[in-house]
Amino acid sequence: MRVPRGVFHPLQDGSSAFLMRTVGPMVSSNHRVLDVGTGSGLGALVAASRGATVVACEPDPRAAAATESNLRAGGVWDRVELHAARLEDLALEGEFDQVWFNGPQDPSGYQLMGALLDAAPTLLGERGRLIVTIDRTTGMGEFVRSRMPEGYRVVRLARSLGLLATWEAYSVGWDVEAARARRHQARDPKAKAAVSRKRWERGSANEPPPDEAASR
Repeated sequence: MRVPRGVFHPLQDGSSAFLMRTVGPMVSSNHRVLDVGTGSGLGALVAASRGATVVACEPDPRAAAATESNLRAGGVWDRVELHAARLEDLALEGEFDQVWFNGPQDPSGYQLMGALLDAAPTLLGERGRLIVTIDRTTGMGEFVRSRMPEGYRVVRLARSLGLLATWEAYSVGWDVEAARARRHQARDPKAKAAVSRKRWERGSANEPPPDEAASR
């Protein structure tokens, strides 16, 4: 990869390499990946190299030009849709399997993180994941937790190693367990009894069905 002067270098603070080590193995050839603030294109290159279809955005025209050059040199340009624009200025269609963000831990980063969390239901649906790098010496982790969209949850995927390492990778996605519990709570009692009976029928025949056992 070639990184022009004035463009953030992916090896500058270790966060980019840490994120790619974390999410790279999670990418499949049938995935659709959104790389927000791709910089010189490392994220887009990694995802496309693993066969994913990638949408990448980068508002800095110098960085966007470097991304195109690096993707062409890597032979994956045909798998990437590159936008030299901010995420807020794009009209993206469809859901993504993964959305990656390795942004600054400053007010501009907080603003973009907030925009990503607000857009999570549209970008992720119930199967996608927003994966972000967090510097645990800042308040970004608390900010992410405080801005969770309704029905979503955040988990920590990984933590960087080393005495001076401070990076963590967070995954934001639909809370499947909570959604299942809500559906169960709203289910009609008769339907619940029917499910319990079916489970009993698949189990031991030496004990009475749940409704009969309850009446004894």
